Amino acid sequence: MLRGFEMASGMKINYAKSQFGIFGDYVNWSQEAAHFLNCRQMGIPFHYLGIPIGVRSSNQVVWEPLISKFEAKLTKWNQKSLSMAGRVNLINSVLNALPIYLLSFFKLPQRIADRLVSLQRNFMWGGGHDQKKIPWVKWDEICLHKKEGGLGIKNLIKFNAALMGRWIWELHSKQNQFWVRVINSKYGGWPALQNGRVHCWDSHWWRDLRKIYQHNDFKIIHQNLVWKAGCGDKIRFWKDNWLGEGCSLDHKYPQLFTISKQQNDLISTMGSFYQNIWRWDLKWRRHLFEHE
Repeated sequence: MLRGFEMASGMKINYAKSQFGIFGDYVNWSQEAAHFLNCRQMGIPFHYLGIPIGVRSSNQVVWEPLISKFEAKLTKWNQKSLSMAGRVNLINSVLNALPIYLLSFFKLPQRIADRLVSLQRNFMWGGGHDQKKIPWVKWDEICLHKKEGGLGIKNLIKFNAALMGRWIWELHSKQNQFWVRVINSKYGGWPALQNGRVHCWDSHWWRDLRKIYQHNDFKIIHQNLVWKAGCGDKIRFWKDNWLGEGCSLDHKYPQLFTISKQQNDLISTMGSFYQNIWRWDLKWRRHLFEHE
């Protein structure tokens, strides 16, 4: 395969600078392959473009470098005489910028968020590395917008959900991109985020994306997302908001939804064209009453 890559691309692999690794319980085979290719064996997890590969987002290994960066910054700043406003400015402009890249790919575990918040809170109130100060205001209130009486410091959990939400939006809006087609083929795409089954082969990234999408913080997106009907092969008739009325049909007509035999069906399967006129084919568990 590697030889075929060289012939197809016209490039030659530099094995002295390469590493060989494989996921799963194949350590011996990986060692033999690396020895045969005369290259180094790659350890798992490894980093690619700054992202740890082959490890769960809940693993401490993912977040330890970030915590170390926080502590290194705070150690330097604690040696300086800073006002409260200066500390808040450093938290907003520097500390909250450090995790953006990681938070764009991984779901932030609560224990890591608590650790980062603890470092920020102690620094803001004037505490040092080994000295803690009393926090006189709740952190949730500090994270409020300035117009609401807060200091505008980012809530890391919500910030993480917003950054991860970018993938959810692109999964919905960029159907022609290659990575979206791969996700659609493997997991079922957008509908699987809403009510798809969790499988043992699902990646941890996909599971994290599902958790974020189904979290209460995403309700505002669910409520304001409006589908534009085309051929109707991706929009659920009852459960998606496609009429632009602020809610889906299952919420607007709950009694009809209860007796429908097509509760999860797409618009395209709910009828057909007859002489260029669309005719609905709604199926019910019983005959409808006049008031229905």
